[in-house]
Amino acid sequence: KFYQVFRQGELEQLRSKLWIEPPQDKKARRETCARIRDREVVLKALQRAKEVGGVKVPATLHKARKHSRWKDFREAMEKEMSSFEEKKAWRLVKRPKDAHVVSVRWVFDIKGKEDKIERFKARLVCRGFTQKEGVDYNPQELFAPTMRSKTLRMLMLLAARDGADVRQFDISVAFLHALLEETVYVEQPEEFVVKGKEDWVYILDRAVYGLKQSPRAFSKHFAACVEKI
Repeated sequence: KFYQVFRQGELEQLRSKLWIEPPQDKKARRETCARIRDREVVLKALQRAKEVGGVKVPATLHKARKHSRWKDFREAMEKEMSSFEEKKAWRLVKRPKDAHVVSVRWVFDIKGKEDKIERFKARLVCRGFTQKEGVDYNPQELFAPTMRSKTLRMLMLLAARDGADVRQFDISVAFLHALLEETVYVEQPEEFVVKGKEDWVYILDRAVYGLKQSPRAFSKHFAACVEKI
């Protein structure tokens, strides 16, 4: 039941509506704010419940700074920033006049089993609900196909019939492999603001987690790789 309140990106849609096109009617605006608060309460409860090896996962950067394992989370953040640089995901530029800048935030996690920590993880994500339709993305170019369960069962059937090996793999920082077609500016992430260039922004060259068009960009990139093979 907890996860049902986030079905079909409802929380994201509510935030976007309130951010970009706030209802003019005060009653409607209050109702929208109430719905967002209700769902954020559940989201925060789920985040607080995450614990691995007796270590709780911080829900915000502010809490991560005060965490007993801050050093580990900080190292994970540095690793994430290194991935951005290695993939040439962005370029630091002077903030253009009248440019719409998408905000970003840090999301933390701990990988492992209940009694054993394998690694600390930090992901830099864009706040997709701050994007402007028609400016940061084309609403008609957001669909990204996903595999249906029937397709997966058919593949397993063919593998079993032909005695083929089946392997599952994970792509590290998957979205950063895909090129971004739109022009999107994002703010500098906290803890990594360049001294002397605090008012500069990044222009994205690669898809970043949180952007509305990132799933489609990666889907197109992956399809192209498979076709090439």
